[in-house]
Amino acid sequence: MHPILFELGGKPLYGYWFFYGLGLMFSVCIAMWLSKRRNLDFWKMWWMCLLSIMSAFIVARLSHGFFDPNFTEYGDLQKGGEVSFGGIAGALIVAIWWTGLKGLPFRDVLDVGAPAIFVAEGIQRIGC
Repeated sequence: MHPILFELGGKPLYGYWFFYGLGLMFSVCIAMWLSKRRNLDFWKMWWMCLLSIMSAFIVARLSHGFFDPNFTEYGDLQKGGEVSFGGIAGALIVAIWWTGLKGLPFRDVLDVGAPAIFVAEGIQRIGC
């Protein structure tokens, strides 16, 4: 796969970032659908999804620097990739914290999050 899908207004659209965003979007849709089926509070789960995405992104960038000590350009999204396990760890940290803070049943949240995380991972791998 070519790293640049196409250019829009002279700016490249990178395949990895396109599929990264697409995977996150699908994972939130799946998590919200599954949480509705389990009668979990919509807004508590919505905010948990958003916080998990932010945490996953930050921890993934930090873990990339951990595995590649020469990586110093954390803010430049065109350089360096993400580290999947760092992202999953970041999302899990927020899920544990949020369930305790909001009184959500932890097992139900894990049942909702597991398929969502792996669907996102599968879609993101297309962009690699």
